[in-house]
Amino acid sequence: IMESLREMDQAPSISCFGALVCACARAGDIREAERWAIELLVRPDVRQANVICFNMLISACAKAGDDVKAESWLERMQAAAVEPDTMSFNAVIAACAHVGNVKRAEHWFGQLGQANLVPNLVSHSSVLHACAKAGNLSKAEQWLERTQASGLEPNAICYNAVIHACTECGDGERAIFWLNRMAARGVKPTVRSYGTIMDLLAKSGDVEAAERWLFGMLEMGIEADAVSYNMLLGAYCKSSDAAKARALYERMRSTSVTPNTLFFNMLMNLHAQRGDILGAATWLKEMRQLGIEADKVSLNIAVKVLKRGSEATGVGMICEELRAAGFLLGGAVFR
Repeated sequence: IMESLREMDQAPSISCFGALVCACARAGDIREAERWAIELLVRPDVRQANVICFNMLISACAKAGDDVKAESWLERMQAAAVEPDTMSFNAVIAACAHVGNVKRAEHWFGQLGQANLVPNLVSHSSVLHACAKAGNLSKAEQWLERTQASGLEPNAICYNAVIHACTECGDGERAIFWLNRMAARGVKPTVRSYGTIMDLLAKSGDVEAAERWLFGMLEMGIEADAVSYNMLLGAYCKSSDAAKARALYERMRSTSVTPNTLFFNMLMNLHAQRGDILGAATWLKEMRQLGIEADKVSLNIAVKVLKRGSEATGVGMICEELRAAGFLLGGAVFR
C-alpha cells in the first residue's frame, strides 16, 4: 500500500507509517519494523506519531532478547522529541529482564520516574523478573518489599519471580517461605509457583518431595500442566522407576492434560536404557495413537533401541511404528 501511494505521488500519512511499524513488530519482523520506524523518525511531524508503534517495536526487541536494541529505540524516541509513556519504559525494562540484566533494569526504572511518570505493577514485576533471571535473591526480595512500600500489592507474577530467584540459588526452603507468604497475603499460588519448587526438588533427586508438591497442588484445586508432569517424570526416569512413570501417565490421562512429545520421549528412553525394547515400542505406539507427533529425539531413541535390540516382537513393533510415523527405514538405521 505504501509503495502504491508513492507511485501515485501521494505522501503517506504519519498514521500509515505507524500502522506499518505496528504490523511488522506484531509479526516479529524487527528489521522491517525498524525500516519504517527510521522513515518515521525523519519526518518533520514525527512528534505527532503515536507512541504505541514505538512501544510495539521495543516490545518486539524485548521478545527477541535484544536489550541493546530496545534501549536504543527508546533513546531515539527521546532524541526525536517523541515522548515515551510508562509502557515504553516497561518494554525496555522487560528487555533487560529477559537477559537478566538487573543493573540496566533498575536504571530504566529510575529513568521512568525522572520522566515524571509513575511506575506501575508491571514496572516492578519486570525488575523482579530481571532479579529472578540473574538468580539474585537478595535483590528480588528487596524489590518485592519496595513494591509493597510504594502502595502496590504484589500479584502472583511478582511472588513467582521471587520464588524463581530462590530456586535459581538452590534455596528450596526460602522458596517455600515465599509461597506460603503469598498465600497468607491472599494471593493464590499458581501452577508456576508450585512448578518452580517441584523442578528444584526433582532435579536434586528428592522424588518423594516433588511428588508431594504435585499432588498437593492438585488437592488445592490448581490444575497441573504438561510441564509439571514432565518435571516429576524426569525424576522417575533418573531413578529408573518405570512403575511410577506408568502410574504418573495414567494419572495424567485421567485429567484434561495431554502428554506432549517430551513426555513420551522420556518414557521411551527410560525403557530403552533398561533394555526393554517392547516397553519402548509400546510407548511409541501409544504416542502415535494419541496423535502426538514424534520428533527427531523420538527417532534417535527408536534407532538406539533397534541397534541394541534382539527381541523380535519389540523390534518389529518399533519398525512398524516408525513407518506409520513416516520415517524411512534403511540400512543406515542399523549401522
